[in-house]
Amino acid sequence: MSNPIVFMYSGQGAQYFQMGKQLFETDQTFQNWFRRCDAIVSPLIGVSLVDLIYSEPTDKYAIFQRTLHTHPAIVSFSYSMTKCVIERGVLPDMLLGYSLGEYISSIIAGAMSLEDGLTMIVNQAKALEAKTEGAGMIAILENPRIMKQRPELFSGTWLAGHNFANHFVVTGRRPALEKIDETLRNERITTQILPISHGFHSPMVEPIEEDCRAIGNLNPLQTPVISALNTGPLQAINGDHIYNVIRNPVRFYETVQIMESKGSYNYIDLGPAGTLSTFVKYALDKNSKSQALPCVNQFGRDQVSMNNMLKAIDHA
Repeated sequence: MSNPIVFMYSGQGAQYFQMGKQLFETDQTFQNWFRRCDAIVSPLIGVSLVDLIYSEPTDKYAIFQRTLHTHPAIVSFSYSMTKCVIERGVLPDMLLGYSLGEYISSIIAGAMSLEDGLTMIVNQAKALEAKTEGAGMIAILENPRIMKQRPELFSGTWLAGHNFANHFVVTGRRPALEKIDETLRNERITTQILPISHGFHSPMVEPIEEDCRAIGNLNPLQTPVISALNTGPLQAINGDHIYNVIRNPVRFYETVQIMESKGSYNYIDLGPAGTLSTFVKYALDKNSKSQALPCVNQFGRDQVSMNNMLKAIDHA
């Protein structure tokens, strides 16, 4: 019997200009669904996602980070990618989301319609931009215990997520993150300031708590959803969960470890960068029978990546 299939959805920081461009240009399913998402989103944000993502940027080094744009862009991308993979005969046994990816899982699982989900996500982005101060996040290739070992360096910051044993993310104001970045780079510890403009997974998002909780109860889940916030299956999605997803740390590493203690899986990353498949590969035990597979990556060979994933599933 083949391993259960887990569709994974990444969050903020996975986005980039031109993401999935080859698929958009050559795969009718992806393009049709992305355009359908764009038709919902563009009147709400005042710009076309197609124009925003797939037009050549005037500055090739421009950072794609405004939450009003990246929130719906990531969701639209992953939703369209899901339709592509399902059309190719790969169906999920369960869904696993990371931060914003939990909202995508909720839409795919039927807790919200596509239109209601995209509208909620845009409204959240608007609330973040209107009610919270600018901030950022930094990824660090080290064990998160360094935060307790060096409290002076991490003062005024918060643990945002633990991705695998020696990889975690910190939220804070820009000056604090820049200090961490410079200090750790001088110590030859790899860091990366992420293209994120708000303080997710920290008290900095508390001004929008009421906006999130007001959503209330959503539809029953039609596909099992594993939460990287709660490290286990969700029974239902409601406004409390919508808020907690962006307020509290992402426990991705712990979630994968718990899943692995129960069996083996085919983890399929439907995000634009293959980020979660990388996290899973580093989180798996060397004797694990699981495999982690990206559908696309940042290098533009989208059809090759998709075909490699399909072949791996066929031979699993």
